[in-house]
Amino acid sequence: MTQRLALAISLMALTACAVNLTPVRPSRPAPLAPALAASAGEDVPIPATRRISLSNGIVVHLLPDHELPLINVTAMVKTGSVWEPADKAGLAALTGAALRAGGTAAMAPDDLDETLEFIAASVETWIGEDMGGAKLSALAKDMDLGLKLLADTLREPRFDAGRIEIARAQMIDAVRRRNDDPTEAAERELTKFVFHGSPYGREPTEASLRAITRADIIAFYKNAFVPRGIMLGVTGDFNEETIAAKLEAVFGDWRGKEPVYPPPTAAQETPAAVWLAQKDIPQTVIRAGLLAGKRADPDFPAARVMESILGGAGFTSRLMKSAAWPTRRGPTCGAARGSAASSWPARRPRRKVPRR
Repeated sequence: MTQRLALAISLMALTACAVNLTPVRPSRPAPLAPALAASAGEDVPIPATRRISLSNGIVVHLLPDHELPLINVTAMVKTGSVWEPADKAGLAALTGAALRAGGTAAMAPDDLDETLEFIAASVETWIGEDMGGAKLSALAKDMDLGLKLLADTLREPRFDAGRIEIARAQMIDAVRRRNDDPTEAAERELTKFVFHGSPYGREPTEASLRAITRADIIAFYKNAFVPRGIMLGVTGDFNEETIAAKLEAVFGDWRGKEPVYPPPTAAQETPAAVWLAQKDIPQTVIRAGLLAGKRADPDFPAARVMESILGGAGFTSRLMKSAAWPTRRGPTCGAARGSAASSWPARRPRRKVPRR
């Protein structure tokens, strides 16, 4: 089935506090000044980037900004945990952490750390659900060295075994502590139910993290970190022609095979239900969710604006204003609404209500 179905999650949070509060209703806010009111509906100008392509096909967006003597380069990579094996959940995140921490072919991890620290620069890498990336921040005068270190990190990572074990231990520790925060626990469990059977509902476990080998990390890296799967964005204090030549020098001879992106498994149909997770705390966290739209849907931008008005804008949102006042059942800490959409297919759940 080639047609992509909707895949998203809408969340509505309501947190009840076991604290006696006496909120005071604020006075009506003053009207906007004429100048602010006139500009409220105006479009915010978005600066245009210059788009170029390197000889190997890497697309680059350039946006000079000479206000400060800095340069920032961001590499966006088409990869993510949706393409990792189900029995090795956490492989993508571990790869993203070890990519930078593990050093490069030319520099051991400690040497890379020391060099970046000496020039007051940073190189960071990460891999999320369906996107990964790397970022360089450096002084403009250190542009040449910074670009080389970024390119070496992306092109020839060392994946030092010791640094891999440090990253693995940190992830395992996070797994052991992930129930400490009731809000995070509620959101995680809801995501597992809504996206049941899909990679978006999968969570790394201690067993899956221990099953990952260095060979797994290298294979996962080699599939996605190729020129055809990478886009660069550069901002800061630079000349466009000069930076284009420098990027060509460090990235232009990079070659790689065509990346493979098998379609992730769709979420299984699940009936509507209420799930309870007991935790001995003087607080209640409620999450409600369902499958909705995906990023490519034409209504997605309008839906995000609607979410901001309803519950995503903090204390100015309608849900927060409604929940902040005391009710017959007591006050609440707050309420919110949000969404997380993907580009990949899922089946819609049946519209059923469980029997009481």
